[in-house]
Amino acid sequence: MKLAWKIVLIIIAAGIIIGFSIVYYMYHKPHRDIAGAKADFTMVAADLVKQYVNDQKSCNAKYLDKVIIVTGKIADLSHNGNIGLTIVLENQMEGINCAMDTKYFNENKTMLNSLANGSEVKIKGICSGFDDTFQCVGLDKCTIVK
Repeated sequence: MKLAWKIVLIIIAAGIIIGFSIVYYMYHKPHRDIAGAKADFTMVAADLVKQYVNDQKSCNAKYLDKVIIVTGKIADLSHNGNIGLTIVLENQMEGINCAMDTKYFNENKTMLNSLANGSEVKIKGICSGFDDTFQCVGLDKCTIVK
């Protein structure tokens, strides 16, 4: 009987150690390097928005979680203090909401602060889908393509 309890306790302890190891690995997993990643698609911002407005389901299947480069005019710049910048391309009512990568923002503040509304830019980011409320396509972890 005592041997059975020891085996059960060893199995439980091993399970806890394995569980903590998995959590630790997932928490410290390196982030995807978008600046160095090859783009899956390159297009004009207005075309991407138009495709999403016409057929959101097929666009999600095609673009969701893919690296995309979009070219368009800046419609709005929103500074989030020292932690980031959000750029809206094309149109504030139907456009692309580009959330800049925090590390990239901190390394390129001078260049990013020089951007102005109406400027033509090329932005690379991960497509996060279409927001029905704001009628915009989301790009996350964005960087400016030079």
